[in-house]
Amino acid sequence: WHDCLMLILPAIGALDLRSEDRPGGMWVSEDRFALLPASRAHETRGLREADAHVALYVTEEALKRVEGRRGSLSRVRRESRGTALFPVTPRIRSLLDLCRRGEGGREAPVLGHLASALLLDCLAEVERARELPENSPRGHGASLVREVQAYLAARLATEVPLDELVERFGISRRQLTRSFRRHSGQTIAGFQRAQRVAQARRLLAETDLPVGEIAY
Repeated sequence: WHDCLMLILPAIGALDLRSEDRPGGMWVSEDRFALLPASRAHETRGLREADAHVALYVTEEALKRVEGRRGSLSRVRRESRGTALFPVTPRIRSLLDLCRRGEGGREAPVLGHLASALLLDCLAEVERARELPENSPRGHGASLVREVQAYLAARLATEVPLDELVERFGISRRQLTRSFRRHSGQTIAGFQRAQRVAQARRLLAETDLPVGEIAY
């Protein structure tokens, strides 16, 4: 537990979040973030080893500073009495990605500004958005497909067997192929072909590599 308000944002994959007021747990996928009250015992568990999340700790002093500049955060204070879920907007997703890229780097002041912008956007979303339901299998399926796409995109020059994906992501062959087509509109093989063609076009346009080498 923490002595201040906390926001949890899945960056890769989904989380199983359990807290005092939600002992049965809830899935928090990439399309939503969780708001946890201060002094509320909780634990999180990623579905897979590669899953990751970002946590923002919001002190009472920080909330008062935001209110002094942006106006009342009445709904934030009201919602922070219990664990709640809110939608991740495209802007929040972009800021989250930038924060993760800056972790461990030398640009600490820049990372601080990005984290502040991320916090402000999350608080604004709590103020204006409707609280989301606990579970979203669709959201989790979409986040799984994005993980698979990222894994494949990093390995365009090699053949990735379906069995390798099944083992890595802990899902059956049938469920993986059906979920991939449903959320991407493509087969896994079709996605790989499209990514290879796109990469070949970039190499043709931006490098002096021979056509034969690019084709290889």
